Amino acid sequence: LTPRRKLLLVGPPGTGKTLTASVLAGELGVPLFIVRLDSLITKFMGETAAKLRQVFDAIKEVRGVYFFDEFDAIAKKRDDDRELGELKRLVTVLLQAIDQWPATSLLIAATNHGDLLDPAIWRRFDMEIAFSLPTENMIANYLAENWAGDQIIKKYSADDFKQMSFSNIDRKLRHIKRQNILSTITLRNLVGSSNVPITNSIGKDEKRRLVVNLHEQGLSQRAIAEKLGISRPTVKKALEQNEHG
Repeated sequence: LTPRRKLLLVGPPGTGKTLTASVLAGELGVPLFIVRLDSLITKFMGETAAKLRQVFDAIKEVRGVYFFDEFDAIAKKRDDDRELGELKRLVTVLLQAIDQWPATSLLIAATNHGDLLDPAIWRRFDMEIAFSLPTENMIANYLAENWAGDQIIKKYSADDFKQMSFSNIDRKLRHIKRQNILSTITLRNLVGSSNVPITNSIGKDEKRRLVVNLHEQGLSQRAIAEKLGISRPTVKKALEQNEHG
């Protein structure tokens, strides 16, 4: 018996498919290679299949975990009349390559649309793992393990993030924290008496807002430039951009 070496991960975006491939590579102590199949597709007849064969030939030479993202890009059902004959031939090439997959490496394919895959593709994999949106209990564990010490986030519970993927939850929490921090920063806090330039640590929009506020307070362009530690042309450009909306 040989170990399982071909895994198919199916589920919506942001549920951990790419992270799973990364973790497996780390546990096995081998490099992770990400193959983006959509970038192989060209408009020239036969060229895409040739590129695909080159990829699989290279895989035989280097041991590792090979992660095929957006697998449905070329592994679509061959009975779909909307697809060109070239793409259907690609599926055949792909099936042959998977059958000859080397025992020394791990193949991990991921798709957000399992229903689009050709039936023959499913049979080529040793294991299929379904990824779904996290349950309320999983979200609660995630918040406890990753955000427990954050006072800003403590008022939120798992109920506030129902039907959201982990990546979207993380993005929303970081947005909440960022907005909370920015809301406590006033112009006086930033440029009141300090001569230390603060513009290196803020974004362009915030920098432009500071320039406009100081200008509205009656400071000259030179004074604003000295206060913020930026050049006068930068101040002038910010004011012109504000004037033109």
